[in-house]
Amino acid sequence: MKFSIITLGCKVNAYESQYYAGQLEELGYEQVSPDQACDICIINTCTVTNTAASKSRQKIHYAKRMNPNALCVVVGCFVQFASEDERKALDADLVIGAKQKNELVNLIQKALKDHEKIDVVNEVTQFKDFEAMPVHCFESMHRAFLKVQDGCNQFCSYCAIPFARGRERSLNHEQVIQIAKDLCDKGHTEIVLTGIHTGRYDDGEYDLAKLMKALLENTPDSVYYRISSIEITEVSDALIALMKENPRMCHHLHIPVQSACNETLRRMNRPYTIEEFKEKIKYIRSCI
Repeated sequence: MKFSIITLGCKVNAYESQYYAGQLEELGYEQVSPDQACDICIINTCTVTNTAASKSRQKIHYAKRMNPNALCVVVGCFVQFASEDERKALDADLVIGAKQKNELVNLIQKALKDHEKIDVVNEVTQFKDFEAMPVHCFESMHRAFLKVQDGCNQFCSYCAIPFARGRERSLNHEQVIQIAKDLCDKGHTEIVLTGIHTGRYDDGEYDLAKLMKALLENTPDSVYYRISSIEITEVSDALIALMKENPRMCHHLHIPVQSACNETLRRMNRPYTIEEFKEKIKYIRSCI
């Protein structure tokens, strides 16, 4: 059987799509591009803004038009945020929200076997635990991604993610270290830590800086680390010191500013002023 995956949105979605592909390929399924004939179409959606939601709808319709007889699987933030009527209107065979994504392959097999539509969308208030979705090998043998965090508590006024992915939760640090070791064993030489709110990593014992220190201590000296998008308020002194002291921490930070207008930042519910942002950037550059 052949499958295709259309991925919208952030690096976390791209990571999760890689996980779905790996799980299906382990069972003997073959991945093809979205414009080819296939038996299963997976659309990994986004809803961070109205534009993202509109693109998700367009890609769902495109997939159904390209392969009208294929099993249509819609997963992710867009369907989590959509109403029950909106989900029914998509006429998808399998709908999975922000929970039970790690059961996607089992649910696909069930849908193929039973020939019945399945809707698995739970209330975000039920999202208590981090669902591990480890990817142990990436096509690029140089760079690998490791999802360590999910969810968001920020509630920026323009963003639907807290309602689509639920509250913050993190992968246990011991599991993070083990997955990193597996990636090293596969030959990857750079690991990028990623999440919806990566800087808020907290498993109850380790924060992001402590996690990074443990990763550096438990993996070979030939492996480097990078952090995906992080908020300015979460670039801690401990993290900066680690980047300064350890050459295996890439001197790279992707920090969103959103606006250079304090009134706009206030309306956005962003937790900083432009002056605070600039001062922190100046401090980081003075250290690194």
